Amino acid sequence: MTPLGLLHLLWEQAGLTEWRPQFAGHRTPTAALGRIASAGTRIRAQGRLISDLLCPVAPGHERFGQRLHAIVRTEGKENHLFLIGFVEALEPDLRGNFTMALNGQRDGYRCFLTVPAAERNRLARSHQLAAATLALPEAARQAHVVALLYVTARNIGTPNSRWRGWIQAEVRTGALMTVSRSMLPFESSHELAVADALVAAGRAFEKPLRFDAEQDLVFPDFILQDTARSAGYPMEVFGRMDEAYAVRRARKESYYDATFGEGGWWSWDATTGSRIPAFPPARKGATLS
Repeated sequence: MTPLGLLHLLWEQAGLTEWRPQFAGHRTPTAALGRIASAGTRIRAQGRLISDLLCPVAPGHERFGQRLHAIVRTEGKENHLFLIGFVEALEPDLRGNFTMALNGQRDGYRCFLTVPAAERNRLARSHQLAAATLALPEAARQAHVVALLYVTARNIGTPNSRWRGWIQAEVRTGALMTVSRSMLPFESSHELAVADALVAAGRAFEKPLRFDAEQDLVFPDFILQDTARSAGYPMEVFGRMDEAYAVRRARKESYYDATFGEGGWWSWDATTGSRIPAFPPARKGATLS
């Protein structure tokens, strides 16, 4: 499984791909990372629980910082573990690499996080939307960027150093993912607009994630879960006009028409500059827990 596949799995197992109106006000970065920590106790890789080597970085969670140092002590002088958190900044350092700052990292984590230039460039190529979001001033961002990082970590043991007892972590590989302020993943600004509109309308819906699936497999952008159709109502956002995308769009339209019938699925062609179309109506008295 790739880092992005694992990040998708953690997000889904934590219940963060679904939205219900009653979630409003409760979906915060800190709450999301708490759910991620719990999800890690249900996922195994190579015979070991992911939670054994997973440390969320969250503001106001001193116990997570203590856990990071406990993992490093337990695993040895130099070891590998996963960090997950919300990226505040990714900036060049004086050695030609990059320093990443995660939200809450200053709250007792006592950790430096270095991203080699080659890995930073790979992340920027592989996750262009996240990279573009991080390039904006923090106050101008309309979304969060989540990072799952596989790092090599060691204690700084230099005698008489002011940083003695801190951890130096270097990113070996990782994945970035953009999420809305409601913690819902999205892959374009148009998807974000639809997700925010669904939340504002008080709808119940799901954002399917691809994990490591091939790009030619059809996944709806969203699935409404509060309509008269018990199996869910697929939703698709078309946001590009290039030739390759046109081929994929035609394939998707044929698949949806054959599977759900013409008119049995919702779509928005954002390339026309039109407003988001009306959503399929919710069934009367729809309440989902």
